[in-house]
Amino acid sequence: MTRRAPCLRLAHIVAACATSSLFLVLPAGAEADELDSLATALRDTQPLVDLRLRSEQLTQTGISSTAQALWLRGRLGFHTGQLFDTSLLAEASLLTALVDNYDSGLNGKTGYPSISDPANYELHRLQLENTSLPDTDLLLGRQRIALDDQRFVGSSNWRMNENTFDSVRAVNTSIAGLTVDLTYFNRFRRRTTDTSPKLGALSGDSYLANLGYDTPVGRLTAFDYLVSFKEAPTLSSQTAGVRLVGKQPVGAFDLGYTASWATQEDYANNPVKYREDYSLVEIKSTFRHYSLSLGTERLGGNGTIGLSTPMASFHSWDGWAGVFTTTPVNGLLSRYVTLSYSTQGSGQRPALLAGATYYDFHSDRLSLHYGSELDLQLQASWRRFSALVELADYASADTPTTRSSRSLWLEIDYILQDKPVSRR
Repeated sequence: MTRRAPCLRLAHIVAACATSSLFLVLPAGAEADELDSLATALRDTQPLVDLRLRSEQLTQTGISSTAQALWLRGRLGFHTGQLFDTSLLAEASLLTALVDNYDSGLNGKTGYPSISDPANYELHRLQLENTSLPDTDLLLGRQRIALDDQRFVGSSNWRMNENTFDSVRAVNTSIAGLTVDLTYFNRFRRRTTDTSPKLGALSGDSYLANLGYDTPVGRLTAFDYLVSFKEAPTLSSQTAGVRLVGKQPVGAFDLGYTASWATQEDYANNPVKYREDYSLVEIKSTFRHYSLSLGTERLGGNGTIGLSTPMASFHSWDGWAGVFTTTPVNGLLSRYVTLSYSTQGSGQRPALLAGATYYDFHSDRLSLHYGSELDLQLQASWRRFSALVELADYASADTPTTRSSRSLWLEIDYILQDKPVSRR
């Protein structure tokens, strides 16, 4: 008899115990159909298991010690079936640093380079989802939110801790081709712990509106994000923009294209008055297993403040070294080229992905050169397992605010859950 992994058995036990508590919401004389609904909800309950073992090594100029880290992260939870058109999702995140020779911001090891992944044990997600309204999902509670390419609102799932939002969200698809996505949140839990002095949770009344429509030339999206943070008022902003993503066959090639533009200005309690623009243009050509992408991204800056993206999934943007998680005050102009090779898994054969990206960084004003970066990736996925090797090599142009650095990641993942999550 095959024995289940301990974490999987635990997740099933937790799911069964938690969903059994739904009996408490039923009256003593519940009708047979109500009991049948509860039995269905129990039967449809799915365990959530996300295990990650990662090693990271980071060297930076100006710091003699090399950061070495080894983490084991487990996200364990459950997602119930529906009872009265409502389901419950609960998930805990348990992050243990097996090797912690790095500056987490909390461990006091300031002689090492900084890696913002402190050990953390928390309730990661707790949300109710209701589908009683036609073509509408209503979500209430602590949840992950990833909008479009996650440039402005994302989960930042690459890091060992993840962004989550204490929020109310409504997603409606009643009109063919149109998705209306509206969110109110009053707490943004950033990709570390609440006790972090630099990256702790932020509170305030904030609103996200995202409307996407399918057109013959691609997906057209309009968005407006009004964000207010009491603890970090200079991050309060209103960002409104449009985005088009599409793909067309051109002979033997598939030609993909992305164009995005937004404008951002101060909002609510922000003491700094500003208005800056954002733009992105990317062309991607794919032939069989190979693809080549060329892109330019611009984030404005006026010499006092740069365009703000505190809720982004940063690993997808401006290099994996993470040098530009905050936009420089003179803005950022990033030009990049990516070459990749990928195959789909089949039977016992794993899916493979290999890629290389080169970035050239400049300021948006004053023509400052910020440096360049080379990122390399090799990933294999088989069933519920994946293995990853990544290298990020950033060469500074000797600006006062950046340091040359090199990061190496080795990782193994096991994921059992109802919905896939972007790694970025």
